Amino acid sequence: MRTVWTSPAFQPLLDSWQRQQEVMLGYSDSNKDGGMLTSTWELYKAQQNLHQAARECNVKLRLFHGRGGTVGRGGGPTHAAIIGQPPGDFTGEIRITEQGEVLNWKYSDQVLAEWNLELMIAASLEAVTLGSRPAPAAQSQWPPPWTPCPPNPSPSYRQYIADNPDTLTYFEQATPVNEMEHAQIGSRPARRSSSRSLDDLRAIPWVFGWMQSRHAVPGLVRRRPRPRAISASQSKE
Repeated sequence: MRTVWTSPAFQPLLDSWQRQQEVMLGYSDSNKDGGMLTSTWELYKAQQNLHQAARECNVKLRLFHGRGGTVGRGGGPTHAAIIGQPPGDFTGEIRITEQGEVLNWKYSDQVLAEWNLELMIAASLEAVTLGSRPAPAAQSQWPPPWTPCPPNPSPSYRQYIADNPDTLTYFEQATPVNEMEHAQIGSRPARRSSSRSLDDLRAIPWVFGWMQSRHAVPGLVRRRPRPRAISASQSKE
């Protein structure tokens, strides 16, 4: 984006927009590729870097958060997500996808719809208030909280899920993803091409398929094993 915003050819178009630019952040595919924890952290860093580049280029940035309803697609409490943006990086404008099953959960009833809109407005006002305070000087130097806790979740997720040649075979046999693909009930095809690779599979059938068989793979976070309790007799030995 810095390259685009500093391009002489792009300046007339940017000026015609009063130097306002919207950038979309994708949650679903990043989760499918790297796992939930890595996806969340990388998106957080992406927000920081985008806002920094926008400030350097005198651009008013609005982020479009492509969050789905489920955790595996970036879902979760809207209020917490708005407040959880990097300190000082909320410009007062935000765009969030509300789609699929979320429409029924949040807006099927007038009282629920008003309540959810109030939560969004309250979170935005709170984020603006927090953004008016000076950010910590060492904010950009903060390491991820799991840095001293091996193993790093992304390589583990890639090894056991994304790069495992048996994952796709098991996924197609253990879930109704193929049946959903042929039913043509979605707004888009389940795959981006005719290839049968995991990379070409869209994130929505990836999450929805697992959930139909009660597999929690899209929300998987590998945890460190807990230390086993040792009894008094064992400690003496």
